[in-house]
Amino acid sequence: MRHLLVRLLFIQYCIIAGVLLVTVPWSPGLWERITLQIGYFPVINLLQSSIVRGAFTGFGLVHLVWGAHDLYELLFGLEPDREEPTPPARHP
Repeated sequence: MRHLLVRLLFIQYCIIAGVLLVTVPWSPGLWERITLQIGYFPVINLLQSSIVRGAFTGFGLVHLVWGAHDLYELLFGLEPDREEPTPPARHP
């Protein structure tokens, strides 16, 4: 039961974090307000560049795909392979 709860919480985290990381860097005004709170202008300029915003968006997409994958496994009962590797055969 605890395993199921942990999986559900992880899926929820991935979806929420993914949506935030995909949308917030491109929302007008919000990203600027967040980055201006840092107070150090070289870092502010870096965080407001399109490359860094794209990196945050990519990280968010990774979270969304990971959450969707785990949700798919949970709904359709697929368990990851957890078999012990077989030892190599001995040759005489």
